[in-house]
Amino acid sequence: MRDEDLQSLATRLAHIYPIQERRAGALNLMNPAMRKGVVVELARLQLSEDYVPDPRRAIESLETALEVALDALAMRPPLPFGVVVDGVATGDIRASEAITALLGTKAKTLTALADNYIGTGIRSVYEKDGRRYDARLEPLFADPSKFYMTVDANNFALPANGRQEIISEVSRVHGYFSGELHQAFDALLS
Repeated sequence: MRDEDLQSLATRLAHIYPIQERRAGALNLMNPAMRKGVVVELARLQLSEDYVPDPRRAIESLETALEVALDALAMRPPLPFGVVVDGVATGDIRASEAITALLGTKAKTLTALADNYIGTGIRSVYEKDGRRYDARLEPLFADPSKFYMTVDANNFALPANGRQEIISEVSRVHGYFSGELHQAFDALLS
């Protein structure tokens, strides 16, 4: 990736990402008001988007940024990629208490480690449909009364042949996160 490519990308996305930081071989583009960003490094391109309140608009915005980035950086297939979806939710019980309660009396082993025990998280790593998933449910670090959920689906068998394949996978993983994974975590905590 050349400096000219990074500059071209920064220029083309300046209207979406007004805050830009450059360093050797890397570019950070941010829009704090819209809670979105692009990180470009020698080995990767990372796009982030806050999908609240409308996931479809976030996916459309990702698609636009991805198209501009792939073009500006002259990236051509095959395109290795991964998808991470995360979110914050509230529950009937404080997250820190609800997850720790799943351990029952064994939670004492962990609570004995600290002067002020905050909470426990759950991490599940599994394979499904030829992909590896890393799903987590834990207390939100900044506010342990809230739940932080994330699913990382970064182990795809084959790289993408283009932008549409990546966006299709983003939509699929988001649907899985919002549906099946949410339901599993809800059932676990009820």
